[in-house]
Amino acid sequence: MGTDKASLLLDGVSMQDRVLAAVAGAGITNLIVAGTEHAPDAVAGDDQVGSQGPLAGIVGAWNTLRLRTEPPADPIVVLACDLPWLVASVIRQLMADSRRHSHGAVAHDGDRAQPLVAAYRPVALDAMATSFQTGERSVRRCSAGWDLGVVNADPGVIADADTPSDLAGFAVQWPS
Repeated sequence: MGTDKASLLLDGVSMQDRVLAAVAGAGITNLIVAGTEHAPDAVAGDDQVGSQGPLAGIVGAWNTLRLRTEPPADPIVVLACDLPWLVASVIRQLMADSRRHSHGAVAHDGDRAQPLVAAYRPVALDAMATSFQTGERSVRRCSAGWDLGVVNADPGVIADADTPSDLAGFAVQWPS
């Protein structure tokens, strides 16, 4: 997109706030927002993770969350910021299904699993941190072979917005 996607306004609401509304609708109140300077609890400045992709953000947020809450919540919901159609029911379903699998649950759009629409168990997040430390940067590769539940979701609800054309139908305000 050429800009911080979290701050894009879609019909007057930022993409980040759209995702946070779905999170609130799912009843989640303990939040860490990673990867943007516009986030009140951003961990983007963490020297360990910097701006090295989604796995780095997950690891930074996990490290921060472990310092805040003992024991950490189980599961931990992980969501990308560019999910403008996400709804709370998908998050609730991920949380419920994750408890039946050792590593958690991921949403599936009919073509493939979406590891940035997921509810991970602490063991999975610890494994992500270890993988990150050894040089891995892909959430998908990191989680290959894990015991993850699959939540089949409407592809339109869990679609991410990667290009301006993905936002057709919204009145988009670009940051200045």
